[in-house]
Amino acid sequence: MTGLLTGHCHLKVYLFKLGLVDRPRHNRCQQASEMAPHVLCNCEALAVLTFRHQGHHFLKLSDHAHISLSKTLHFVQSVSLLNT
Repeated sequence: MTGLLTGHCHLKVYLFKLGLVDRPRHNRCQQASEMAPHVLCNCEALAVLTFRHQGHHFLKLSDHAHISLSKTLHFVQSVSLLNT
């Protein structure tokens, strides 16, 4: 979770900076770079899962201060976000 919140994890933007992937685009939506704010808050392809785990389809990053860490972790696990 610390890696996700700091951006130092298997998100494509970070891997792109390291030269490990060809493009930083998020595989599920192809509309934005795969960064924590996009995936956690406003990815249209993940909106249903975001609602299921966090109670809203779209969030602001500041909303996560009011969402339990366990809900965020369950969301991250459900979308296999931190798996390579």
